Amino acid sequence: MTSTACIVPSPLEMAMEHLIDVFGQYSQKDQMKQTLNKQQLRKLMDEQLTTLMQHHNNQKAIDNVFKDLDFDGDGLVAFEEFLSLVAGLTKSCNDRLLIKEHKRLTSQTKQ
Repeated sequence: MTSTACIVPSPLEMAMEHLIDVFGQYSQKDQMKQTLNKQQLRKLMDEQLTTLMQHHNNQKAIDNVFKDLDFDGDGLVAFEEFLSLVAGLTKSCNDRLLIKEHKRLTSQTKQ
């Protein structure tokens, strides 16, 4: 007998799948590679990073992000390059949360 148990993806696995799906929604496909040009990256950031874009919604900021992400200088952002944006933003958010938590705990101990 074979088991047909349903395997439920973990939250991390689902997050990985979402990253792949979002990149695929905005990217252009060329043979086996998916890439974003500057306009596609801008649209992705406008629609998927709305809170961030409220504070950095200018063309110069987008140009700088694109330049920083385009490691190989081909004028396109590949999935691997996109992941560095996501990782950097995630780290920044985590750092902010840790600072807030530290301040909260510090203020509680002073009371």
